Amino acid sequence: MSENNVINRIELDLHQDDKTQKTYILRQCDLSLSLAYASDGGSKPAMDAHLSGSTVTMPDNLLLNWVANSPGEWSGELRIYYENQEIPQVHITFHQSSVNSYSQSFSEGSNYGHEGYFAVMLKGVTINDVKMS
Repeated sequence: MSENNVINRIELDLHQDDKTQKTYILRQCDLSLSLAYASDGGSKPAMDAHLSGSTVTMPDNLLLNWVANSPGEWSGELRIYYENQEIPQVHITFHQSSVNSYSQSFSEGSNYGHEGYFAVMLKGVTINDVKMS
């Protein structure tokens, strides 16, 4: 029996605050974790976390406010589902985020350009119940 490794769906729950949230479907995403220098020289080094990905739809006002780093909590969850599974294989939570880039292309005469590509710095990251930062 072979392991199921075909990704069926990627969901990003974005929370501006306790009352304002939305789920976005992503076409793809990348998570990068790297060791940062300890700020005080003696404590355990921090973990830098970066997330990038592309949406499947045009950005709405909530996503644009996230991109603009408007005031808010900007926490969230990323869930990656494999084919024929109702429980996400990968579950990532973050307590704070700050967008450092967003890009979107448009092309005359085609439907290309609906997707936006974002890159975000994350804090308070947990992957499958293991605290990273």
